[in-house]
Amino acid sequence: MGDRTRSNLRRWAVQLVLTAGLALLVLAALLWGLQGVTPARANPGILYVDGTTGSDDSDCSNPADPCATIGYALTQAGNGDEVRVAQGTYTETLDIAITVTLKGGYAMSGTLWLPRVGTTIIDANGANDSVVSVAPDTSVTVEGFTIQGANRTNSDNGGGFLVNGATVVISDTLIQNNNATGSLGGETFGGGGLYFEGDNVNISLINSSLLTNTAGDAGGGAVLGSNGILLLDNVEVRGNTSPIGGGGLLFAQSAVTITAGHIISNTSGAAGGGIYTEYGALHIRNSEIISNTANGPSDVNGGGVAINHGALDIEGALFRGNRAIASDFSAANAIVANASVLTLTQAVIMDNRVGNSAISLFGLTGFDFTNVLIAGNEGDGLSSDEGPVSGRMMNVTIADNTGSGVRLTPGTVNVSNSILWGNDANDNNCTGCVFSYSDIGTGDTTGTHNISQDPRFVDAAGGDYHLGVGSPCIDEGTPAGAPLTDIEGTSRDAVPDMGAYEWAGSHIFLPLTLKNSGP
Repeated sequence: MGDRTRSNLRRWAVQLVLTAGLALLVLAALLWGLQGVTPARANPGILYVDGTTGSDDSDCSNPADPCATIGYALTQAGNGDEVRVAQGTYTETLDIAITVTLKGGYAMSGTLWLPRVGTTIIDANGANDSVVSVAPDTSVTVEGFTIQGANRTNSDNGGGFLVNGATVVISDTLIQNNNATGSLGGETFGGGGLYFEGDNVNISLINSSLLTNTAGDAGGGAVLGSNGILLLDNVEVRGNTSPIGGGGLLFAQSAVTITAGHIISNTSGAAGGGIYTEYGALHIRNSEIISNTANGPSDVNGGGVAINHGALDIEGALFRGNRAIASDFSAANAIVANASVLTLTQAVIMDNRVGNSAISLFGLTGFDFTNVLIAGNEGDGLSSDEGPVSGRMMNVTIADNTGSGVRLTPGTVNVSNSILWGNDANDNNCTGCVFSYSDIGTGDTTGTHNISQDPRFVDAAGGDYHLGVGSPCIDEGTPAGAPLTDIEGTSRDAVPDMGAYEWAGSHIFLPLTLKNSGP
């Protein structure tokens, strides 16, 4: 080997040593700089919580090594993550400031987490705090929990949930036994179960229940403040209480839709035993409002629903057993509307008790009733003591109420294809109403094609107001403006019947006789 070759080898060896040394120095620097950084999760996006076997000393990403508390898991979560929580009771309150999904009810089988097996309870255990607080500008999903045990006593809002300017979806969740005394800008509210406020709040409550929550002022079950959007789909609101307005629900300056709702046995000390709403739009679809109570004096004392300066649109609803306990004229056991627009379609208002009327309108309220039954209520079927009110009734049956059928101070009220019969006072106590193609028992029958004959209900005493065979109301209505179907969805004839129900005819089924053949 020549001297030149040996020199080159020595030079390469030195370069190799220098390069290796530099690499080691860079690696050491990186390791030193990464001290305290949490390693990346093996399964990014999903965190696991088990209060029985877990421990709050990891990043919660390993299903075999879960965290112990939901609050700790939220400190480890990032935007868009999902937190899966095992069945059991977690005594804590949560502050959520990121976009996240919480799912409860899991059970572990080895490292396999089985969804929706058991019950996951988050219990505030009497803490003066909301069980779940959601910060503005977040999107949060909560699924499969029981939320309970908050006791907000310092004039604070939102016992179960407090949501400020966020988008929240709550599904398959029970919100029960929470209390909030409530205060906001000098006005008190509460929202024992839920309180939503702030700009751009958008809430969906699905397949869930609000049970036995209380408010120190208003909105025992839930309160939605101004400029909000709320959807309740298949939600039970039962046994909630407030001393002022909205025993079950209170909405202000918001757009609310209730579909397949069950608003049952809620109590308010004043307006809206079941629901109170003002300066907003409330849509109720295919729901039941049953056995709610409004106690005490109020300008809008409605046992079932009270609306003040807004729009109430009801389609496919049952009001039964509601009560309004007050001495003033506005005590309506089912619905009261003040300076509002009330639309009823395919609604049954029956057997509501304690109150001066089933439906009370006042303060320049307009109304539109189509395919409605108002029967067997205490007080007038439909009344107003301030007005004038204006409206339209088409294919409405008002019968067997303990007061008048209709007692209105009218502006312009047009009544067609309707039946007013068997009410204890005058069926028609509306001197300015214009009746046509209607059956009016007592009172003024002046108008076009009106009659005054027993409509022959199938079983009025038993609450069946279908038309019986031979009813004089069959094929006596006008098709002008009449709905295509009746209150039950039965198609109406080209010449429709009077009243809420279209007579479908009698069907006689004769036995089939088989004739033997052959020898």
